Amino acid sequence: MNTIVFPRKGMNKNIVVEAANRAKRPEDYSGNNLKKQHFQPYVETCPFCRGNEDKTPKPEIWRYPYIEDKPSDWEVRVVRNMFGAMQPSREMLSKRNFAYGHSLVVIDTPDHSKLYSELPISKMIMIFNVIKAVMEPLLKDNYVNHISIFKNEGRQAGASLEHAHHQIITFPEVPEKLKELSKGCCKVCRSGKNEYNIYTDEYVRAFVLRNSQMPFSTVVTTLEHRRGILDLTNQEIYSLFRVIKTITKFYDEKLGFPSYNVLYYDAPKSLEQFHFFVELVPRLTTPGGFELLTGIYINPTPNALAANELKAFLSDRIKDLHCIDTI
Repeated sequence: MNTIVFPRKGMNKNIVVEAANRAKRPEDYSGNNLKKQHFQPYVETCPFCRGNEDKTPKPEIWRYPYIEDKPSDWEVRVVRNMFGAMQPSREMLSKRNFAYGHSLVVIDTPDHSKLYSELPISKMIMIFNVIKAVMEPLLKDNYVNHISIFKNEGRQAGASLEHAHHQIITFPEVPEKLKELSKGCCKVCRSGKNEYNIYTDEYVRAFVLRNSQMPFSTVVTTLEHRRGILDLTNQEIYSLFRVIKTITKFYDEKLGFPSYNVLYYDAPKSLEQFHFFVELVPRLTTPGGFELLTGIYINPTPNALAANELKAFLSDRIKDLHCIDTI
């Protein structure tokens, strides 16, 4: 197997080197990553646990379900991030400061012990629908151009708290990466020559980019050209999370419970040409000096191998997965 260099192309504008002499299969990563820890369902010091609602900033942004006289009876909560980098300060606006914005935390579950991958599809969709509900008023802010939605699962993925949660951060301007994705023809629709397809159904498809810089990274998107989260149909959302659920189980079972990111690429208000997609990125490698110096990434697992492993797992597991299942 020869070392292959992938140039900047399509959805990924980084040069990627597949290092054949470092080639790793899924089982080779399990000893290098954090194993699942068995947390208690309730941790007294955790601000995200049920019963600790007074430890989060007030006022509360959202609670589902909302029962006025039972503030601890909830499944998903949204609160302001007390350490958020973006703040809705008019002073920042007067200085045309890029740091103007909203920083919110979506608490996925009241149970401290649950990993995101352990939640049933119905709960994942519930979280997603809460995110949609929170997005609508944020988009009415004239100084919000883009809403960034992501999950850091585990400390290696950037999580400062182990309790499962998503984050929402708004920006007054469009990040350069998203501008690049919107240039010219749709890079998601036309990514076929630069991808290994691992799953397709009536509504969504999943693939591994040939020049993916991180091993076992996966893209999931809609077959129809949808600009953003608010444009998705119920059928598309259900299919989307069937795939996301299965891929996170692959990470747990085959890669040994690594930290990972879930990144939702949603259309900025000012960009008409955009195709929504989700990227899942297991944090199996750490960029070293070479990557930081050159912007060239070394991927120790051939993306074709990663795609074959993911495709086999999806084929075997997703056919029996239903909305209330946890596989």
